[in-house]
Amino acid sequence: MDPTESLRQEVNAVLSARQLELIVNRVPAFIAQLDRRGRFAYINDAYAKFFRRSRAEILGREPREVFSHSDFRQIEERVASVLSGKAHSYQRQVTDAEGVTSTLQVELLPETPGEAGGLVVIAHDITGLKNAEERFSLHSRVLGSITESVLLLDEEGLVVYHNAAAERDSGLASGRIVGKHFLSLQAEPTEAAAARFAEAREKARAGGVWSGEWQARREGSGDYPAHADISGFEMSGRPFLIVVQRD
Repeated sequence: MDPTESLRQEVNAVLSARQLELIVNRVPAFIAQLDRRGRFAYINDAYAKFFRRSRAEILGREPREVFSHSDFRQIEERVASVLSGKAHSYQRQVTDAEGVTSTLQVELLPETPGEAGGLVVIAHDITGLKNAEERFSLHSRVLGSITESVLLLDEEGLVVYHNAAAERDSGLASGRIVGKHFLSLQAEPTEAAAARFAEAREKARAGGVWSGEWQARREGSGDYPAHADISGFEMSGRPFLIVVQRD
């Protein structure tokens, strides 16, 4: 091979490696590579930062030398399994030296699927997502225990969420409420109801709370007078209305 061409290929290989390093260090994930002996051969910046260790403290060592005994016990069998060629996906909790606990979504992948060898670790911190799920679960339980009907409406007035009390008060099953317009759950003349709803929506969008009476519809047992409080909020840049209604 021409020496000039050989040098060009070598330079390109070095540049490609550097470019790959730059890319991997900008990925919002913790990435590590273990060789076939189970020792750390590579970690990206995010991995070192999350575990509060320098590269020198991690590279060339086995996981048992890097993590606490309890943390290592969580991954010991999985690492051994992946080194033999089997992938694993799981969640685990990690507590750092300052006592902060995080939840990680971890993917352990063999370098060559189905074959013994090294492995690649790709982990994401999903603590925020898990906390949001727990808050949503708590809020759902709270709303489920409230005796008043609670409806979440989109900007068009369509129901996107409701609690159990809304099913009881409307006489409709869950699948028959979501997607309905709020006004279709009321028994008032269309024009009058539309005007009052427009008034309530504008006040809620301005940060206020509209309070008033509606003649609500209950399927199978007739209409009934109901008091409603309508307020607004934004989620992901979109306006929504919350209706709390009681008879």
